[in-house]
Amino acid sequence: MIITEPMPFRSLRVIMASIQTHEELLKQTWDGSEEHWRIQRILAALGRQLDEAEALWKAHHANA
Repeated sequence: MIITEPMPFRSLRVIMASIQTHEELLKQTWDGSEEHWRIQRILAALGRQLDEAEALWKAHHANA
């Protein structure tokens, strides 16, 4: 089992790369397996981080 946790990132590029990596890992797992669901949860957390980062970026540029 590969152990990864979605730590908070400071770069959109890093978040996007992590999402891509985890999507590739997801393709290598069996549907319904514990590993499959764990990676799904990580992808959901990364998606929330990406949404938050995009919101911060938009707020920053709206004030400029």
